[in-house]
Amino acid sequence: MTHGPHSCPELDGTSPRPWCGPGVSPTPHPPPGRPFARSRDWICPLVTLAVAALWALAAKGAADHVNHSNLARLMGTVMFGTSLSPDSGNETALPFPLPGQKQTTPAPAKPLFHESLARQSEAVETTTYIWRWSMMAVAVLLTCAAILSLATRQTRPLHLLAALVILVSTVGTYVAIRQLVNPARGGLEEQPPRFYVLVLSLQSLYGWALLFLFARRPTPRMPAPAQGGRGNSENQPPTANLASD
Repeated sequence: MTHGPHSCPELDGTSPRPWCGPGVSPTPHPPPGRPFARSRDWICPLVTLAVAALWALAAKGAADHVNHSNLARLMGTVMFGTSLSPDSGNETALPFPLPGQKQTTPAPAKPLFHESLARQSEAVETTTYIWRWSMMAVAVLLTCAAILSLATRQTRPLHLLAALVILVSTVGTYVAIRQLVNPARGGLEEQPPRFYVLVLSLQSLYGWALLFLFARRPTPRMPAPAQGGRGNSENQPPTANLASD
C-alpha cells in the first residue's frame, strides 16, 4: 500500500512505529538515553575503583595498629611485670622495690607469658589476620565490579552486588571488634559506643550510597520524534495529530 504525505501506517497496521502523523518524519530514531544514567555508568565504576584502593589501605593500617597494640601489651608485661588486667589475679612482683618500701625477699616470680596472655595474644593475631584478608577480598571484589561495569555497562546489578558485599563486610568488622575486646578471646581494651558508630558508619557509607543510587530501576523515556516536521505537530502524540486534522 502506498502512503500519502498525511497517511499514518500505524493506523493502517503496516508499521510498528508508535509515533505517526502529519509532519512526522517516517525515519525512526532510537530513544535517547538518560543523561544522568549515561554519566553514572562511568562515574560510579571510577569511584568504586578509588574506594577499593582506600579500602585495602585502611584494612592494612587497621590490622597493623591492632598488632602493634597487642605487641605493646606483651612488651609491657615483659618489662614491668604487670598483669593483664587489675582483677586477673596474675600479678607478678616488680624486680626492684618501690620508693619507701623495704627490701624484702621477693616471692617466686610467676611466668610472665602465662597461659591466659598467650591465648589472648594468639586470638588477637588470628582474628586480625582473618579480618585483614577478608577486607582485601572485598577490595578485590569491588575492583572486579568496577572493571566489569566499564566493560559490560551492567552498572546497576554489579554495583548492587558491591553494596551488598560492603554491608556484609561491615557486619564482619563488628564481629571482629567484639572478638578482640572480649576478655575470653582477645582481651583488648573495650571501646566506647561512639567508636563503633564511627567505624561502622564510615565502612558502610559507600554501600548505602550505592543502594540509594541503584535501588530503583531506571524508567526509559518515550522516544523523541524526528527533527524537521511542519509546525509543532512533531512534538505532539498521535492523538493530538489526529485531533488537529
